[in-house]
Amino acid sequence: MDHAYEHPHLSLGVVAFNLSQKQAIIDQLELLRRDNGSTESFFNDQSKEPFFVKNLESVQGDERDVMFISVGYGKGPDGSPTSMNFGALNGDGGERRLNVLISRAKQRCEIFSSLTWEDIDLSRTQARGVSAFKTYLRFAKTGILDNPHSSQREPDSPFELSVASALRELGFKVEHQVGSAGYFIDLAVVHPAKPGQYLLAVECDGASYHSAKSARDRDRLRQYVLEQLGWKFHRVWSTDWFASSEQEIRKLKSAVDRALLMVAEPVERPVVDDIGMDRSVGAATISELSPTLYYAKVNLGNINPLNCLFHDLPLRSLTSAISRVICAEGPIHRDEVYRRVANAAGANRIGNKIAEVLK
Repeated sequence: MDHAYEHPHLSLGVVAFNLSQKQAIIDQLELLRRDNGSTESFFNDQSKEPFFVKNLESVQGDERDVMFISVGYGKGPDGSPTSMNFGALNGDGGERRLNVLISRAKQRCEIFSSLTWEDIDLSRTQARGVSAFKTYLRFAKTGILDNPHSSQREPDSPFELSVASALRELGFKVEHQVGSAGYFIDLAVVHPAKPGQYLLAVECDGASYHSAKSARDRDRLRQYVLEQLGWKFHRVWSTDWFASSEQEIRKLKSAVDRALLMVAEPVERPVVDDIGMDRSVGAATISELSPTLYYAKVNLGNINPLNCLFHDLPLRSLTSAISRVICAEGPIHRDEVYRRVANAAGANRIGNKIAEVLK
């Protein structure tokens, strides 16, 4: 109704995740329209893009200026954990249905939900549609396009197992080798009240690995990328762990406690979109996507003024160039980053040797 009052020049479509939610929306809308007839011209407009309310399965080629998505699933009345059953999203091709839905809006997409991405626990479902839905909810709330996931990979070392065991004895749930943005995190501590959210990344650093300068540089870049996606880090050195484990365990617990405090009271932020709507994003509901940001390639200039062979370029120059690309264009595929940096160094194609240097 607000949309019909304030933006009647923009076509609107409403999509619910199931038939019962669709019917509930139609029933309520009919009551509101009966009480106020001033918006009937909007709802009765039979132009090429008339208003509609549909369920997820029936949305195909229907494009509108604005799309409202009603999730309709949530926690139980007693606050019991969310069921990981989201109807059509759980079936084969559920991720394709979601892709069709969220790409129907020409200007703006708003999603209404009592669930947030933290409430969706992917350890309880293998459905690709649900995984994609979690990614989308996170992007709608934070602007971050990433979906950390359990990789089922084995722990890297007995040292990692020892740190994980200490965390579990402190009462925390821990997952090994969690994947995020193409990287793997040694240990990820799970939020005790939100099993779909990771609180802290714990890196178990062996002294022999980190004695190499190139390895340290790679780790700094890796941590920087992951921090931009919202990860908080705590590092444990093997030498310190085995020399004074009690002290390191206290530091570890403090790091988890700090991470818990940081997510306990999310800060609300105002959002002004490109069609003039002004909303607030609260901690309990998903609101709209962030304002549109226009994509622009970073200009690295010439990072090889002396015309050196690629593998002779200073590591600092390459690391700096990679960081600049990621900051300006991220999220961006690794191959695209390699291409930007190689071109700035005068290389027209990326062979195995150049790729190995950039790795």
